[in-house]
Amino acid sequence: MTGGRLYAHSIESIMPGFATSAPIERVVTREKISFLTEESAVTLDFHRAPPTPPLTSYTVLRNKLDPWLMAQAEQAGAQFIPGVRVDALVREGNRVTGVQAGDDILDANIVILADGVNSMLGRSLDMVPVSSAHHYAVGVKELIGLSPALIEERFNLASHEGAAWLFAGAPSNGLMGGGFLYTNRDSVSLGWYVAWATLLTRPKAYRKCWKILNSIRRYAL
Repeated sequence: MTGGRLYAHSIESIMPGFATSAPIERVVTREKISFLTEESAVTLDFHRAPPTPPLTSYTVLRNKLDPWLMAQAEQAGAQFIPGVRVDALVREGNRVTGVQAGDDILDANIVILADGVNSMLGRSLDMVPVSSAHHYAVGVKELIGLSPALIEERFNLASHEGAAWLFAGAPSNGLMGGGFLYTNRDSVSLGWYVAWATLLTRPKAYRKCWKILNSIRRYAL
């Protein structure tokens, strides 16, 4: 899951000016962080004019951005086979020569593992160690529809400008985690994350996330 913010410095290095055609939502110009109690909040608010690439960051929605990225890769010669799970790596000696998906084997000169932080394929090669649960977090996110005009009014933004807002403190009830809010073109991404180690020892703690989101919604929206 992504909260919905893309820092452009890396993608700008290989696709200069990508934002002119990519389906970005808004350029982040306002940064806020709030420290919450049960009944009050202290907020730091920083605003600046839209920075120039590659210092820019954008709010994005992956259901729009991912297909666009796939199309750019296909134009460069890549082939996508969606909906297929890679079960194992094909090896010849110390060299990986392809992947196995069910009964099918796909040969490749180069295999790039991009199966996330919990890379089972990487572990099969002893390339990715089993990390502590303290290094991971699990999040929930809600998408709230608002008109562009209403978003710009409530968050004091100009057209196409966006806000990134982080939350810490109550009402997390001592849980290790935090909240986030990102303004899209005609919606707001609102979410909260909790450390994975917390959930292993206190599995009911995750149920409080919805209460937390409701509290932030009342405060921010």
